[in-house]
Amino acid sequence: MPNFKVAIIKTTNYSESEKSLLRAFDLLGGAQKFFKPTQRVLLKPNLLRPAAPETAATTHPEIIKALINIIKSFNANVIIGDSPGSSSAETVLKKLDLLDFLKKNNIKIYDAFDSVDISKKIADRQIKFKVSRAAVETDFIISAAKLKTHGQMIYTGAIKNLFGLVPGALKPELHFKLPDNQKFAQMIVDLFEIFTPNLAIIDAIVAMEGNGPGSGNPKKLNALIVSENALAADICALKIIDQPLNEVPIINQAIQRKLGPTVFEEIDLLGDSIDTF
Repeated sequence: MPNFKVAIIKTTNYSESEKSLLRAFDLLGGAQKFFKPTQRVLLKPNLLRPAAPETAATTHPEIIKALINIIKSFNANVIIGDSPGSSSAETVLKKLDLLDFLKKNNIKIYDAFDSVDISKKIADRQIKFKVSRAAVETDFIISAAKLKTHGQMIYTGAIKNLFGLVPGALKPELHFKLPDNQKFAQMIVDLFEIFTPNLAIIDAIVAMEGNGPGSGNPKKLNALIVSENALAADICALKIIDQPLNEVPIINQAIQRKLGPTVFEEIDLLGDSIDTF
């Protein structure tokens, strides 16, 4: 039975983000395993809407800063972005007080409107997507997600975060075309299968519960979850919040396609015990 490694770090303070991430990377083989000089790294945080960090609507800015500092220390090149449905990545990053930091570190914000059409066959279906050009012109993708409940899809984490590779203006159209949760989940898992992230990071230090993904309540979980497999990371997140996997359409479909562990027992847990969360 295959084992998928997931590092779970207990941390109560975002000021320790870099230390916690480095510990997680060490458990997974060291940051040097992931980042190389001149490598093109696409950092895809959850930038849902312009909101203060304490609302838990977005990936916390300290996580974003810490990741960039670590990646830059290996002389890799970083592009950051997302495609909020009713705003822009730059507007959200400004609200998170990150624009000066990004400018200082020469980090480009990708423009979701600079998109390309892609086509790929999955099983017996021909899949077509319009996605950010950055998604296809990169060497390494990081899904830096926020653990949140989701009004339509129950939960959003590392896999659902990839929906931000689709230009924001197209998101309402896809929601309209795919009102059925199972069909919407299929579309997200198709996206996951095509743009499988090289690294999944879930900010669950302060998560969101209730009316997510945008208007719920902050909930301290004190967990940072890191894995090379996004499905494994999501399964651990769901284990922490005691959410059955078969009730989350995206996770259920990813498991059925065997895009990672099919049960929690296939995961090799590293770091802090999951029972402490």
